[in-house]
Amino acid sequence: MQKEILSKADVAELFGVTETAVNGWIGRHTVPYHKIGERVFFNRRELMALVGEDMTNEQNDTVLEYLLNLVEQRRAELRA
Repeated sequence: MQKEILSKADVAELFGVTETAVNGWIGRHTVPYHKIGERVFFNRRELMALVGEDMTNEQNDTVLEYLLNLVEQRRAELRA
């Protein structure tokens, strides 16, 4: 299953560009992105819609599931 929620590094790899290029896209609001605090996330479906690729048949993680996973990982780190 492909990840639905992508990091800057994931987007750079997906499009074959550098993270600096992705930062430029963010600064110019060229691509849709989501920001929580200082962290930037991208939704694969939104990006693929931008370039015209149909992603409707894939099973994907939701933003909420991804963020809950991050919280659980952080809690585990703090307990360790």
